[in-house]
Amino acid sequence: MNIPPELEAKIVHATNCRCPRCCPKAIDLGSAAVVDVPLPPSTNNLYLNVAWRGRVKSPEYRAWIDVASMLVLLLKPIRTKPFTITYTLVGGDGLNLGRDLGNFEKPLTDVLVSTGRIPGDSLRAGLWQIIQQYVECYEGEPYVGIEPKVLT
Repeated sequence: MNIPPELEAKIVHATNCRCPRCCPKAIDLGSAAVVDVPLPPSTNNLYLNVAWRGRVKSPEYRAWIDVASMLVLLLKPIRTKPFTITYTLVGGDGLNLGRDLGNFEKPLTDVLVSTGRIPGDSLRAGLWQIIQQYVECYEGEPYVGIEPKVLT
C-alpha cells in the first residue's frame, strides 16, 4: 500500500510528535472516506503473557499498530453521532480462510479510537453499527478496507 508522498512527512511527524498542539488526535491529514490497511494479527496473537509484567502487546501487534495508525490518519475524523464502520476484508495470497472473521474487528476499531478518527467504540460514543464483509480476490496481498461514516 502506497502513501502519497506529499502526506508521508506529515504522517511521520504526527505519529512521532508528542506536543499537544499537533498530536494525531488534533491533526486532520486528509479527508479520505475509505482507507486500506494490512491485515491485523489474529485476536489470539495480540497479547503475550510476560512474567512480572502480565499481558503485554505482542511485537507483531505493535508493528501492525505503527503501520495502521499512519494509514488511518488519512481518514476524515467522525465527529457526529451516530456512526457506523464498515470493514471489508479483501482476500489475497496467503489469507488463512479458516480465520474467524470476528477476529479482525477489535484491533481495527482500537486503532481508529487511538488515532482520534472516531470518538470511541461504545454506544455512548455513537458507534451503532459495525459491518464486516469478505470479498474474494486471488491476486496480491490481503488487506482490510475501513469506511467509517455518519448514519443519517
